[in-house]
Amino acid sequence: LPKLASTWARLVKLDGQFLARNVHHKLATVVVQLLNVKTAAVTVLLFCYYYYYYYYFYNAPTSKPIMLTDYLITVKTGNHFGAGTDSNVFIQLFGEDGHSEEWHLKHSKHHKNKFERNKTDQFIFSQIKCCGKLYKVIVRHDNSGICSSWHLEYVEVSDISLRTTFRFPCHRWIGGGFFHMFPKIKQLTCTEETIGPSKLEPSV
Repeated sequence: LPKLASTWARLVKLDGQFLARNVHHKLATVVVQLLNVKTAAVTVLLFCYYYYYYYYFYNAPTSKPIMLTDYLITVKTGNHFGAGTDSNVFIQLFGEDGHSEEWHLKHSKHHKNKFERNKTDQFIFSQIKCCGKLYKVIVRHDNSGICSSWHLEYVEVSDISLRTTFRFPCHRWIGGGFFHMFPKIKQLTCTEETIGPSKLEPSV
C-alpha cells in the first residue's frame, strides 16, 4: 500500500506538471496572437494617420488670394487689300494662374467701325481676375457680315497690375475667304514681354 500510494502521488504530480505546462503554453499562444493583432491594428492606424497627414499638409493645393486687374487689349489689322472685317471678334487669355472667359471685342476706344485695314483698335476689360504671366491667346470670329475674312497682324495684352505687356504676333488670315477656307479660330503664342506702364495708343 505505501508503494502504491507513492506511485499514485508521483503520477498525479507528473500530470499536474504536464497540465500546467499545457496551460502555460496555451496562454502564451493566446497572448502572442493578441499582441500580433494589436501590432497589426496599430500599424494600420499609424499608416492611415501618416497618409492623411501627408495628403492634407503637403499635397493639398494651397488657395491663393484672387487678384483683380485691368486688361488693355491692342489689336492691329494688317495692311492688305480686304484685310478688314465686319465679323464679331472674340478673345480668350491663358496664363500661369488660369484663363479668362471668352470676351467679345465690341467697343473699340478709337474707331466706331473697328478692325479696318491698317488700323489699331484697343479694348479695356476692368476688374478681371488676373491670369498671371500670359503664354497664349485664342482669337475667334464668327464669319458674320459681308466681308468676313480678316488679316490680323498681332495682339498685345497689357496687364495693368503686373505692369507687363505680352505680344502675340499672327500675320495670318482668319475666317472668310472662298468657301470659308480660312480657319475661324487662331491660337497665338506669346513671343515678347515688355515691362512698364501701358497706355492708350493715339487714334490710328
